[in-house]
Amino acid sequence: PIFIFPLSALNGLCFIVFNYVIAVYINRTVAKELRTTGQTVLAVFMGVGRILGTLVGGFMIDQLGMNFTGI
Repeated sequence: PIFIFPLSALNGLCFIVFNYVIAVYINRTVAKELRTTGQTVLAVFMGVGRILGTLVGGFMIDQLGMNFTGI
């Protein structure tokens, strides 16, 4: 339980680094006239991933229960 806060901070840092790196990658690899479309596709997939992750996580909690505290 005490490791939750450092892991949460690490998760936030990784999220920021990932988003920055993928935005730079899109800007460097996609043609100039399609960069906005590339960023939009990224945003759509990130949004869909969050929605699906939430739904699947909720389903798993409903099916498996919430007793996985490790104690």
